[in-house]
Amino acid sequence: MNLDTAGLLITAGLVSLVHGLLPNHWLPFVLVGRAQGWTARTMLSVLVAAGAAHTAVAGAVALALLLAGVAIQDVIRPAAHLLPGVILASAGAFFLALDRLPGHHHHHDLHDAHRSGMSDATAVVTLILSLALSPCEAMIPVFLSAVPRGDPVLLSGMVVLSGAATITVMGVLALAAWRGARRLDFGRFAHLERSLIGGLLLLMGLASLALGWWGHGA
Repeated sequence: MNLDTAGLLITAGLVSLVHGLLPNHWLPFVLVGRAQGWTARTMLSVLVAAGAAHTAVAGAVALALLLAGVAIQDVIRPAAHLLPGVILASAGAFFLALDRLPGHHHHHDLHDAHRSGMSDATAVVTLILSLALSPCEAMIPVFLSAVPRGDPVLLSGMVVLSGAATITVMGVLALAAWRGARRLDFGRFAHLERSLIGGLLLLMGLASLALGWWGHGA
């Protein structure tokens, strides 16, 4: 494994860990589970399914672009070693700029899902689709950074790593809240999500650019 490949995998893991901390990724499962009278195991099972769908949709978007990009591999090959860094740094700068705009905060609207009178089947479908139909905006640029490499194995590895990291963090926090850790409060963190992820993507992008430049003797 070379340095730029390792860098992409590290970036995917770090961004996933940060993203999984967001309360709107795990708290609704606790609220709905309590309202429905589920066991902790049932709640976690639904969370895992929703988290996997959330990551898979973002990965599918990147995979489709990777397959489409095969046709232009000859065109982008001369700059392929720099493009991942450009994508990551550009996405980081975009998120940092977007976070400065009033009223722009990324929250999945899942909290209304614990309303009364909902069947278990409806609750499960609502939770899973709410995440599946809102692909992770933080992970899409990370996955896209692998597209210039034209390597579906690398992209698949990034998707699997991202999903595992995100779901693990979501599951740990949801289980802690389920067991009464009511002091868990990531409200402020949620409002800083884009700044934190934007800064992380920018730093990793610049590092990737430096490694790509140095590794190819440019």
